[in-house]
Amino acid sequence: MATLEFHRAIVEELTEVEEGEGTSITTPASAQALRNPSSLVVLGEGLGLSYVIAELLRIHLEEAGRAERHGGESRHRLVILIGFSEYQRKAIVAVLARDRRKREESLRQVGSDGADREAHSGSRESVVGDIDSSVGSAERSRLYALGGCLFVTTRILTVDFLQGRLSPLRVSGLYVGGAHRLKDDSGEAFCVRMYRGTGHHGNPEGDEGAGKGNKFGFVHAFTDEPTAFAGTFKVEHVMKALHVRKVFLWPRFETRVQESLQPDTAPPEPVDVEELGLVDSDSDDGKVEEEKGSKLSMPEVVELSIPVTRSMEIIQSALASAMESCLKELGQHKFLGLEFDLTVSNNLFRDFGRSIQRQLDKRWHLVSRKTKQITRDLSTLRRLAFCVLRYDSPTFLQYLEMLRATEGVNSIWLFLDDAHVIFDEAKKRVYKFVRDDSGGEKKKKGKGGAPQATGSQHKVVPVLEQPSKWEHLKQVLEEIQQDRSKMLQGIDDVRDRGDDGGGSSMYPILVLTQENLVATQLQHFVLMGGEAIMNDAFNLYLAWRNLSTKGNQAKGSKNPRDKGKGKNSDYSLRMTGAAGVSMRHEDQALQNAAPVEKKRKRAAKGKVIDLEEEEDPRGTPWLMEGVHFYALEGRELELELHRIKPSFVVLYDQSPSAIRQLEVYSATTLHEMRASNCETEGHSRLLRIYMLFYAESLEQQKFCTAVDRERKVFKSLIEQKAVMMAPIAEDGTAVVEKPTSSLRDPLGATTPLLPFGAGSSSNNAVTRQAGGLLAKAKKKAGSIVVDMREFMSNLPGVLHAYGFQISPCTLEVGDYILSPEICVERKAIPDLIQSFGSGRLFQQAKAMAKHYRYPVLLIEFSGDKAFALQGPDDWSSGSDISQRALGSKLSLLAIHVPKLRIIWSRSTQATADIFAQLKSNQEEPRFEDAQQIGIPEDPHLRSNNNVNQAALDVLQKLPGVTQTNWRQLASKAKTLSRIAAMSEEELRKVMNSSKGAKALFNLLNTACVGVPSL
Repeated sequence: MATLEFHRAIVEELTEVEEGEGTSITTPASAQALRNPSSLVVLGEGLGLSYVIAELLRIHLEEAGRAERHGGESRHRLVILIGFSEYQRKAIVAVLARDRRKREESLRQVGSDGADREAHSGSRESVVGDIDSSVGSAERSRLYALGGCLFVTTRILTVDFLQGRLSPLRVSGLYVGGAHRLKDDSGEAFCVRMYRGTGHHGNPEGDEGAGKGNKFGFVHAFTDEPTAFAGTFKVEHVMKALHVRKVFLWPRFETRVQESLQPDTAPPEPVDVEELGLVDSDSDDGKVEEEKGSKLSMPEVVELSIPVTRSMEIIQSALASAMESCLKELGQHKFLGLEFDLTVSNNLFRDFGRSIQRQLDKRWHLVSRKTKQITRDLSTLRRLAFCVLRYDSPTFLQYLEMLRATEGVNSIWLFLDDAHVIFDEAKKRVYKFVRDDSGGEKKKKGKGGAPQATGSQHKVVPVLEQPSKWEHLKQVLEEIQQDRSKMLQGIDDVRDRGDDGGGSSMYPILVLTQENLVATQLQHFVLMGGEAIMNDAFNLYLAWRNLSTKGNQAKGSKNPRDKGKGKNSDYSLRMTGAAGVSMRHEDQALQNAAPVEKKRKRAAKGKVIDLEEEEDPRGTPWLMEGVHFYALEGRELELELHRIKPSFVVLYDQSPSAIRQLEVYSATTLHEMRASNCETEGHSRLLRIYMLFYAESLEQQKFCTAVDRERKVFKSLIEQKAVMMAPIAEDGTAVVEKPTSSLRDPLGATTPLLPFGAGSSSNNAVTRQAGGLLAKAKKKAGSIVVDMREFMSNLPGVLHAYGFQISPCTLEVGDYILSPEICVERKAIPDLIQSFGSGRLFQQAKAMAKHYRYPVLLIEFSGDKAFALQGPDDWSSGSDISQRALGSKLSLLAIHVPKLRIIWSRSTQATADIFAQLKSNQEEPRFEDAQQIGIPEDPHLRSNNNVNQAALDVLQKLPGVTQTNWRQLASKAKTLSRIAAMSEEELRKVMNSSKGAKALFNLLNTACVGVPSL
């Protein structure tokens, strides 16, 4: 596998084994095994995390293959991967697939026989497997038995551990992705606790060793988002949740990383724009000479500093000033404590906004409306700061006016003086509003005989300022196409290299943007030219403006309160703060503005049609030869690089992560070429990268700040690592003294780690006795039957850590069965609102009241948010009593289902305490009974998946139909229409009740009298 030096160094650190602590001759064989250390790996963003994971999986698969060939047992050689995102999984699988193809090709070239091929490639056809909700339980058991490497969701893994379908002793180790997101109550932490056996309760009827934890397997967690660890003790919290004691830090400035990404040569100096001759494409002066020879070298980086226009500079300054005003107002909030300073540079990042939101969520019910709106305004201003640089001027103006129409008087930044500057300059970039005196003054008499100017005296003159990057991108593509032509001319025979002779697939070009909208617009720009694109955007803006104005006028004319108010009733004159008011003459002029180009059209797939012959198209379709556009928001750049294999890359939008991925791609490709002695084809540079950025802009400021933030976070982590206390052992125990070997505890004398939710409200009382807290932690809290769908939340993991024995199954009624009489339906706030909207909660409450003595509705809040449905302002506004108010819906639910108990929980830990109190003096739930409740008792109905539940509900509500006779009636009649056709005698025989049969017969056969006429 073409891994870099620092990738191999990471793998070596993770695969090192150490002797099990306290091993001796008398220690059992399982304890004498070498202990695999567990760790947390924090890698710099974009440094190729998929290569590290793929190399680890390759080593494991090779060891499993060798064990099978030598007759060893492979059922213990299973590696589980959890917490990885979809694009990370694709990248890892792609790296393994490429390595497998290269190994097969090398074996074919050397002419190895079948035995050698099997020895090198292993006996497994499938490299890795994937288990999701579409895989059944039987298939999962088969895949577990085969071993290998499996991507498994946390929900499925926890259920299989609890049900005994998978024993922790059969798993060699866990690889955990997205470590920066982990908490004590996360699903990944739950899986690790069950794997280690910390408070593990397995199914005694399940697989062998299901109730035992694996003390010797490894747990390695990975993340490539180091800035998420900014703050205090965040790394320690993640290490505690995963039961790891080591942390490895790999920043970009680490020596081995720098040497791997820049092998043999010093980094090339950035080339200035004037040296490339981009200003004059016809001149050859200052052109960079191509290096001669066949020796490959690292990519050539060309930085193009593009000045912003005067209008863009004014808009950016106004946006920065508006951000500073909002941040200054936000800084006066006494509840706010952030990991980052309240500066404009930090506000350019989304995690800064999320950090503010997390801090305010804890006291959201105490936060004023103004502070809440400021947090939303900061997100809007952050978005505008990059829209002005990425979008064309008509699109940006349309986005601004949409914000003004949607936010209106609720926004705060729209009332700042800077907003007036932003709107004025945005309009100047698109059009000018001037008086049209060429046709003479046309006047008409208004009300009272006074002369009034018509809209024909004003007109709109398009300005249509193009983004500065467009022309520079065109010049860069022209230079690249010229270089491609020279490279293609140097190839003796293109057909022998697998091409069709045209060279369109040779030396591809990759243009990287941040958004799909920008990528699509750049394709149209190259095909059609900047003028056509701007005209189309301006026509779209005019169409949207006219449609919006007509809609507003229609709304204003329907308002009876505006009648008789003259010109003040014009709906377009609305309050929008310092951003300005839409003038009547300007609106009329925009409505009368004709499209600039009527004959130019654009097809749905980006082709140009209907171009008049007398026009001179400014498009350059020949520049699109071999060009590929990709948006970085797809987050699959690594896959695109290996799929396209570009020779030229144009970074239209700045991204530190994209630059790092390009460095890793270049270094790995160079390593592969040198390892295979690949000859160059007339050129020595492996890759040429063009970086386009606006000088002295917020874009450049964000790029520099991102690099500086990551550097500071890594330095802080290095300092924390030097003084870090790690009292948690890898098996989830708290080390209280020096380990000593013994037969019962080969890992040393350790004390069990207290569950994080155990006894939190009464710790002071029990710790007055020596060992009282430990005794309480060892005490079992009982068993709970949990619905399978509830494992999507964090509550089952919290209950397991509290000490409850979790029994997962599919429940028809309720989510948690605490006892034969207590059933709990858990609702988080978003789920509660959705359940009220769909009416599902009413049916669930009725089902619980029907089958259980104590039905409970548990409304659970998030621990990091306010413990309130509504704030004081919402209760005092008088809107809490209505059909749509959540409090009113809860009241109606309690009235219609009187047996229902409603319990409020502050967090998942509080829910565990509530369950412990509810279960006191109660019997343990019976698993089989809880699973059968709600399932039709009739075997025919139970086996039939197409049960007409609506018809059965109607039947059970009919008079005379009881729980003892409805099954016989449904089985005899089959349909409701046949029941209506039965005689009273037939009903009496089936229902075994003359009174009930008479009541049902009279209902179905008595005429409906007293029906009012229509």
